[in-house]
Amino acid sequence: MQAADYFEQALSADPTHPGAHNNLGFALRALSRSEEAEDHFRQACALQPGFAEAHYTPGLSLRTLGQAVEAAEQFRYNAEASTHFQPGATRAE
Repeated sequence: MQAADYFEQALSADPTHPGAHNNLGFALRALSRSEEAEDHFRQACALQPGFAEAHYTPGLSLRTLGQAVEAAEQFRYNAEASTHFQPGATRAE
């Protein structure tokens, strides 16, 4: 079983958990499933707009997908949302 499978199970139990969406996005991105990852990152952002990491991670996927302008918008929102966020330092709970 892969990490993505566990996060999908978590979302089956609580589809409104922003951290589970964000972490599933990371797992899918690691599997080169960037478009699916982007969907989960966006759901995390919608569920918890102030969740800074959830705005940083879509930027990574958008950049991978060649959407530089959209990626820059997400990175900018992340910078505005939290001056304390350090990419890679923590993961959503």
